[in-house]
Amino acid sequence: MGAFEVVDYEGLRYLCSRSTGVVQGHICLEAPHVPVVPYLKAALSTVLLDDCFSGARNILLIGLGAGVVPRFILRNFPSWHVTVVEICPEVIDTAVSHFYFPKTHPRLTVVCGCGDEYIKTCNRTFDWIFVDGFDQEGLVGPLLSSDFIQNCRRTLNPSSSLVVNSIALHENSTTVSMRLQGGLGRQVHVIELTETPNFLSLALPFGFSATPKETLFSRAGRLKLISGLDLSSELDRLPCSAL
Repeated sequence: MGAFEVVDYEGLRYLCSRSTGVVQGHICLEAPHVPVVPYLKAALSTVLLDDCFSGARNILLIGLGAGVVPRFILRNFPSWHVTVVEICPEVIDTAVSHFYFPKTHPRLTVVCGCGDEYIKTCNRTFDWIFVDGFDQEGLVGPLLSSDFIQNCRRTLNPSSSLVVNSIALHENSTTVSMRLQGGLGRQVHVIELTETPNFLSLALPFGFSATPKETLFSRAGRLKLISGLDLSSELDRLPCSAL
């Protein structure tokens, strides 16, 4: 018997820790390619701050969960390359067997290992980093340490951004924001969620200026046409200028 179990309930499929019941991710069985988890939708909305439909991107995801974010990116951004770092091989196997995560893909690199160790030795740079790694207790371990943040600074392009998912039961948004600001030397915008106890800390590109809301709505509309994902309700949470 493994450390994780898959539970189908009311049209949703959950990946859960068997020992603690902590949900590592879930999908809607009727539309498995459209993210439904509130904090994942909020995280994906941050790509709209950039002209996400032009040019190639290198994306780093630390923590796989049910594989929702990498599947969405690979499906809807055909010039983006995704690197996923996941410490637990069982999570990777379960994402493949039960959550439609591709075992192989020409634009996908999967690393089974610790995100902290990966970023320490990484000699690449990335255009968007999403840190969403938790243990079975819902704790992030070394993924908010000063060393980890400094190594992220080295691997971020000046025009790129970093998003960190945290749980308010274990972390304080002000503390996380100050830690990221100090380590990255960037402005940090906090996205508070009301639907779940998560909050997102968004480290913005150097020289960032607020995106006009009209531009964000336009990009969100285009993404909805392509993917079926409606992010219009997320835009008020982003740093933007008035219409």
